[in-house]
Amino acid sequence: MSAAQGEELSPADAFTLAVAEELRVQMVRKQVTGRELARRLAVSSQWVSQRTRGVVPMDTRDLAAAAHALEIPVGDLLAEAVRKVAEDEEVGGMRINPGGHETARHLTLVGEAA
Repeated sequence: MSAAQGEELSPADAFTLAVAEELRVQMVRKQVTGRELARRLAVSSQWVSQRTRGVVPMDTRDLAAAAHALEIPVGDLLAEAVRKVAEDEEVGGMRINPGGHETARHLTLVGEAA
C-alpha cells in the first residue's frame, strides 16, 4: 500500500492501517512481540512486520489466525478498527500526515491538514 504524502487514503488503505494499528495495540496488551506472534503463526517475522505496519493487508484467514494466536475474539480485533475508520469518514476522510510515515498513528484528518 502506498499513498504519496498529502494524498487522501482510499477507504481500503485506511481500513488496512486501522487493522494493523489495532493488531499492534492487542499485541502490546497481551505482551506479545512480533517475533513471538510469528512463532505462534508459523510465519516469518517479516510477514508479521509487513502486516502490523499496514504494508500488506491481512486477509480474513490472517485476521482469524492472529486473533486466535493472541487469544482474543476476531470481532474484538476488528471492532476498534471499524470504529476508527467510521469516525474518520464522518469527519471527511483521512490523509497521510505530510512528513510522517504511513502508519495509522501518523494519520491526520483532511480537515486538520494544511
